[in-house]
Amino acid sequence: ATDGEHGLVGRQISLRGEGGARRRATVESYDSRTQLHGVRYADTSAADQVDLASGADWSFLRTQRPPGTNPERGADSDSEDLLEQALRGGGKSAGKPGVKSGGG
Repeated sequence: ATDGEHGLVGRQISLRGEGGARRRATVESYDSRTQLHGVRYADTSAADQVDLASGADWSFLRTQRPPGTNPERGADSDSEDLLEQALRGGGKSAGKPGVKSGGG
């Protein structure tokens, strides 16, 4: 399925795992039926289904910037911040881990 609603497929994110450590992941898919995003972790290549809209603690990797922009506040960081807030319902944390076991 495509991710036309959220625009996250293909993006790299930082996702807090169950143990509290942050992990790099690439968003590979979105299932509109379950409303879960499929992610693949960079460190292990394992795949999971994650609730990025309300349950998971995630952010865009701030290293994804066009050449010549400030890595702390890149050219599109304001729009990315707004997207993160919108997906989280205004930035409120749901207090759930948000990661569903996906195997792989």
